[in-house]
Amino acid sequence: QRSVLQDLGQELVSSNCSEFCAAFLDFISYSPRENLILDGVRHTIVLQEIASRLSPSESHVIYVMANLNVRKRRPSESSTGESIEVMESHLVESQKVKFSEMAELTIDTSSRTPADAFLCLTKWIDRNVKV
Repeated sequence: QRSVLQDLGQELVSSNCSEFCAAFLDFISYSPRENLILDGVRHTIVLQEIASRLSPSESHVIYVMANLNVRKRRPSESSTGESIEVMESHLVESQKVKFSEMAELTIDTSSRTPADAFLCLTKWIDRNVKV
């Protein structure tokens, strides 16, 4: 269940965020100056720790969101048997507002097709990210 993963993530970050992030980068064999895309980050402290470890490489925050009614209709959001409201009430979900405020780009997928959202993202990357 999603709540088990949420609990595990919260425990790892709370116990030693720096060690957790270092272990993650080791696990994926990250090499300095490589590009890295992270999806599903739920803790601003993780994002800050990873960004500091990627230096001098750039880091960018892109926030992809959809309104609650749209998310309720999506199969991936309802397949766990837990309601959206229950999933959203978990501590790890509480930093979404911070992420939306930190974001250089927000893509609202409520009224976009996946192809349109992807096009928006790739155009932004072409304009803003050094490769």
